[in-house]
Amino acid sequence: MRARYNCMNHSAKLILVLTSVLLGSVCHAAARSVQDVTSTSAKLVMREPPDCGSGAYMHFEYAPSTAALEAGSGQATAEVHIGQNASGCGDASPGIDLDVRGLSPDTTYYYRQCGRGKTARVNTCTSARQFTTRETAGSMQRIRARDGDLYRKGERFHVFGVQNLDHDFERSFYTRGSPADRAKMTDKVKAARTLGANTMRIHLQLFDFIGRDTNGRLFVRQASFDNLAFLLHAAEREGLYLLVSGNNVWFEGAAPKWYDEMPYRERWEVQAFFFEQLAAAGASSPNILAYELMSEPTLRLDDDADWYTGELGGYRFAQVIARGISRDQAAQVARDWINRLTSAIREHDADHLITFGALGRFYGGALGIQNTAPLLDFLSPHIYPDQGDPEFAIRSARRFALSGKPVVIGETHLFRSNARMFREFVIASAPLVDGYISFFNGVSPDDMIIDASDPHALELTVHRQNLETLQNLRAVILDK
Repeated sequence: MRARYNCMNHSAKLILVLTSVLLGSVCHAAARSVQDVTSTSAKLVMREPPDCGSGAYMHFEYAPSTAALEAGSGQATAEVHIGQNASGCGDASPGIDLDVRGLSPDTTYYYRQCGRGKTARVNTCTSARQFTTRETAGSMQRIRARDGDLYRKGERFHVFGVQNLDHDFERSFYTRGSPADRAKMTDKVKAARTLGANTMRIHLQLFDFIGRDTNGRLFVRQASFDNLAFLLHAAEREGLYLLVSGNNVWFEGAAPKWYDEMPYRERWEVQAFFFEQLAAAGASSPNILAYELMSEPTLRLDDDADWYTGELGGYRFAQVIARGISRDQAAQVARDWINRLTSAIREHDADHLITFGALGRFYGGALGIQNTAPLLDFLSPHIYPDQGDPEFAIRSARRFALSGKPVVIGETHLFRSNARMFREFVIASAPLVDGYISFFNGVSPDDMIIDASDPHALELTVHRQNLETLQNLRAVILDK
């Protein structure tokens, strides 16, 4: 079957937009190569051969390693005839789905489609592709931090994570949550697990979840919390942990005037109200990895600084937690902010971990390691390898690791480097950290067909290389 693609102008400002190029379109597969993945089975979608009209015999081969696949020691599906007057041939064909069963849980499988013409004696095969099965039911246990590492059920836990790239969709999912939105979000969760991820970072915009009435009382937007609860349950069914990044104001005009007119400590009380509600909603969920107090907080000394900074593609990815402070106040103000929001969370949730998304160069200063690490359960720096400074990324990872706290690199991507440099960074830093979170929009590398005429073909190619590199290093990241 030919995979059909819908390419649409797309609201997802790829955090690849840090290249200052917006990815205006992403192609979504109408039919994925792999579907309905469970802990022990999957459905592989057969693509038509180029000579469909003349007939062909085709099958899938699959194995838990590329070596086994190449050696022919894997397994194979039954052979299927595709040709004229046979199922699976022609543009109108729904294609052929073949079930594979007896798989092992939480295992990456490599597969390829093989076939021959009706008169040929030798099979030819496509290059290997991959998918990962789910974990077994009941495996969702809270993640703990101990002795500088993360643990689950007494064993080391490593994060192999992704985050959603379509921020406009994610926001509309929480605020609207239509049946179509919920189906799409469920599909994204399933796609992340098939990719091999065990964690997804989600982004909650502050005023999509709370508001203030005419009497000045803060209130909860219950529909948004209901949709968040739906996502928590959907992720738990798939064995996916969530790093819940809250308190964000990324969208122009999203913050009400009354909030931006508040002094910084009064703003913290609004943020604390939000985290109280969030912790109450999430306390019983075993699959929350952690609460992230904010993505990329900063402090400013000038009293008229913009609260929202780091503008890229219409988004403000960084946020000022306090302004108009002196240098000798900065360290204490940063600690006060963490302590206030932590206390709000702990009123309802004594167990889940707490962190914030740190700019990768912030291993010093008021929000740096020495000042803030003792107050956090783990560190989550955003580190991107950079060709302009080849040693920067591994140097930063080492500095964060010296804190003695677990380290999860909360954002990373190869767009400032290349596949070779990114691979070297992951291999070198994996023994130092407890995992990585990169970017994903629901389309696997195998299903990402890129048209050279697409104005964003280069960015899409880089994004595919990023996913392929991470998939190929999954065992290294998970220390398997």
